[in-house]
Amino acid sequence: MDYLDKQTGEILAVSEYLPEDENELNDSRIEAEPDRYVEIPQFRSGENFEIREDFVEMLPHSKEKRTLERALAWKKPFSNFKNALNEMGELRQKWFDYEDKRLKEIAKEWLESEGIKIEC
Repeated sequence: MDYLDKQTGEILAVSEYLPEDENELNDSRIEAEPDRYVEIPQFRSGENFEIREDFVEMLPHSKEKRTLERALAWKKPFSNFKNALNEMGELRQKWFDYEDKRLKEIAKEWLESEGIKIEC
């Protein structure tokens, strides 16, 4: 799990993959001042999938749109989507720009829901 320090913006990680002393230090910081830290929600794969669907839906009718629709309908949609985009040059960059914008919007909405104002 990751925690946001509402005062500094620092992110503290607590994970089985971190060294034990780092986990203990982060745990103790969070326990000492629980109101200072907020758990960062995990981004669900369903949300990631919806972002891809929204992107494809806004595309004009084209061969590329049909290819991406099929990629999302098949088994392993994330890797299929990525592989299909690798062949699409300019559309690939449009996807990255779109994804970046959407992820920033989601992060901003979450921060605002926690009463945290951000400077853009």
